[in-house]
Amino acid sequence: MMNTMRRAFLRSMSFAATLGLLTALGGTALAQTLAPGQSLERGNSVRSSNGRYTFVMQDDGNLVLYAPGSRALWATGTDGQAIRNAIMQQDGNLVLYDYANRPKWASNTNGQSGAYLVVQDDGNVVIYRPRVPIWASNTNQNSPQCNTPGILEPGQSLRRGAQVQTGNGTYRLVMQDDGNLVVYRRNGSAVWATGTNGVSIREAIMQQDGNLVLYDYASRARWASGTNGNPGSTLEMQCDGNLVIYKPNAAIWATNTVQR
Repeated sequence: MMNTMRRAFLRSMSFAATLGLLTALGGTALAQTLAPGQSLERGNSVRSSNGRYTFVMQDDGNLVLYAPGSRALWATGTDGQAIRNAIMQQDGNLVLYDYANRPKWASNTNGQSGAYLVVQDDGNVVIYRPRVPIWASNTNQNSPQCNTPGILEPGQSLRRGAQVQTGNGTYRLVMQDDGNLVVYRRNGSAVWATGTNGVSIREAIMQQDGNLVLYDYASRARWASGTNGNPGSTLEMQCDGNLVIYKPNAAIWATNTVQR
């Protein structure tokens, strides 16, 4: 995975969805739903009715769900692409199109005429066929507000055996001796990994150019987040289980592993 993000798959979803009022936010903010045929142009957003969660079509081409404090919960991983808009199509598919009208990301829910998208008050983004959920971001927030995340600043690295963890120790990012970079829960279960076990990885570096890279002992790059070109970016191991790279004021990459 170089320039793509791990996508969250449909596991379990909240069925609570009510229509809210229009909320003003930078750009144009819609009520908490995207109806069939509606679109989000770059800079526009949909906000939950309680105002806590915002689904933004960013100017950098990334569609991102934010929690309070600008904490990223989920994203399409399309930053750096010439995305024109996100459309909740009449066929039920949520699609991101570039300026040449080519689809660059989709929820793959076509064939569900009349489906609509809801940004729920619990932090979950759900596509419903009337009253029946068919897709979700799986970001329902049922845990207490996150405290201090574990951070890798630009230029910092994790050598084999080293780790960075959240302030409360709920989640940790470990550069294992077997070469795999893994996110673990407190109970020891793995949430996400680079899949580089068995490779002679020396370290994981949050580079000055914004790219998270795993290098072997011959200084060859063996895995990368593909986020170079974003100087000053930091890597954050969040208390909700999501590993996110932030450039100033925006999330540009994430594992999409928010845990319920």
